[in-house]
Formats: sequence, structure tokens, C-alpha cells
Amino acid sequence: MFPWLWINATKVRFPLSGAVEQDLSTDAFFEGIKPGAGVPAIEKRVFEQASYGKQLGWLTDVLIAAMGENTSLPPEAHDALEKLKNL
Repeated sequence: MFPWLWINATKVRFPLSGAVEQDLSTDAFFEGIKPGAGVPAIEKRVFEQASYGKQLGWLTDVLIAAMGENTSLPPEAHDALEKLKNL
């Protein structure tokens, strides 16, 4: 016996609604680095030791240490440095 609304039980397939695969490995990212932007092999070795966030953290620590309290900065830069210190 058919259900009452068997006519409306059609399958509708929208674009990309089927089996979609995506490569999420870091190899795809490092292979996409343009030659002028760096050497992918070196970038990959550095990333395996420290993530980009950790590298930015180190650079932030050095920047804050290099900017002493007596350094004269424009108001915008001073505000940005305070936000960076609070972060």
C-alpha cells in the first residue's frame, strides 16, 4: 500500500548536496604557497614546530618588550599598543 503523499516524496538534489569531498590536510595548504611568497618546504618545517598563532605571539612579546614606556608614539599607535598589551 502506498502512503497518501507518495507523489510528494520525490528526491530533490541541489548543487553540492550529494557526496562532496574536501581535502583538509595541511599538505594542500603548503602546496598552494606561491614561490615568491616563500619556500613551501621551509614553511612546513616551521609550522610543524610552532603554529602561526604561536609565532605571532612570540613576535607580539618582542614588540611589546621593544616598545618601552618612554617611547613616543602617535595616539593611534599608542592605543593599538595598549590593546595589544591587554590582549
